[in-house]
Amino acid sequence: MAPVDAHLEELTLAYLDRHFFGIKADTAPWRGRELLAGLRKQQRAVEAFAASGEAEGSDVHNVLTRLARIIRSLEQEESDHLEAERKRNLLRGWHRGKWGAMGHEEKREVIAQVLTSVVVLPIPEGVSDKAPFDPTLLRVSWREDVTTT
Repeated sequence: MAPVDAHLEELTLAYLDRHFFGIKADTAPWRGRELLAGLRKQQRAVEAFAASGEAEGSDVHNVLTRLARIIRSLEQEESDHLEAERKRNLLRGWHRGKWGAMGHEEKREVIAQVLTSVVVLPIPEGVSDKAPFDPTLLRVSWREDVTTT
C-alpha cells in the first residue's frame, strides 16, 4: 500500500501545484462582528450596574441570562463562519509547504476536494503479486468543478 499512497500523494500534489498555486485566499468577513462586540459591551455594562448595587438581582439576572444566550449563539455563528471560510480557502494560496504542515484530517479534506475516486485494478494474470508497483493499475478520477470551490 505504501507505493500506492506515495504515488497518489504525488499525483495530488502535482494537481494542486498546477491548479491552485498562486490563487489568493479570499476570506469574507463575518457580518455579525459589530453586533457581537456591542452585546459584549452591553453585558459588561449590565454587570457593572449590578455590581454597583443599584439594581435588583433578579432583574439583572434575567437580562444577563438573555444576553449570554444571544452572545453564545453569535459566537457559534462566528465559529461556523470561520470554519466554512477555512474550508472554502483550503486550496487557495497553495504551495507544497502547506502539505507538510497539514495534519491527517486536513489532508483528507484536500484529497476529497480534488479526487472523486481511485480504482485499483487487479494484478494481471501471469504477473506475480511480488512484482514492483505498477501505477498503470490505478484509475484516478478528478473533480471537474474543484477550481470553483
